[in-house]
Amino acid sequence: MRLFSRRYKIALIVIALAITTTFFILNEQQIKQKDSAHIINIAGEQRMLSQRLALLVQLSYKTQSQKNSQKLKQVAERLLENQGFLLKKVSSKDASAQAELSKHFQDTRLLKRLEQYTGLAIENSQSYSPETLQQFEQFDNEQLLIDLDHTVKLFEKATLAQQLTLQRINLALWAISLLVILFLVFAIFKPTQRWLSDTYQRLLLEKKSC
Repeated sequence: MRLFSRRYKIALIVIALAITTTFFILNEQQIKQKDSAHIINIAGEQRMLSQRLALLVQLSYKTQSQKNSQKLKQVAERLLENQGFLLKKVSSKDASAQAELSKHFQDTRLLKRLEQYTGLAIENSQSYSPETLQQFEQFDNEQLLIDLDHTVKLFEKATLAQQLTLQRINLALWAISLLVILFLVFAIFKPTQRWLSDTYQRLLLEKKSC
């Protein structure tokens, strides 16, 4: 019985560890999913902000309104703030995604181009001159949108890879828990059942002999 008791304790400890590990992994998965959704939303917002900035440049030039100029400045600041946020979040992804995102940001010089783009927009809102408007319109806004769109796709790809990894870990933990249950059945419960049956038969024989 001491052997059975020791096996039983070991099995219970393994089950407890598996359940605890599963809980923490599921909790981490939930946190990462929320964070990933926020990152993708910010990356998607960049496309909208770049288009809105172009519209505000035109409105600011036509109306020469201080209100539109203020909105333009806020949008420009938001664009740069978002890009800084996205750059920081690269490190939260796995090694493969980090390499891909870093290469994308480096090859496209996205931050530098956004700084140039927002700088031209703000300059236009301050001078209202045809020359500054022309400089802004000559900026390759279409390519900027393409690169911003690709940023979204890369973060979506990285999120999917994270989810697949966590799913595999959860599957492995489920398999371990199942093996432990099978161990309990064959290594503890069945031998215990036989021991109880043998003990019962022995007691019956002892009673008859008396």
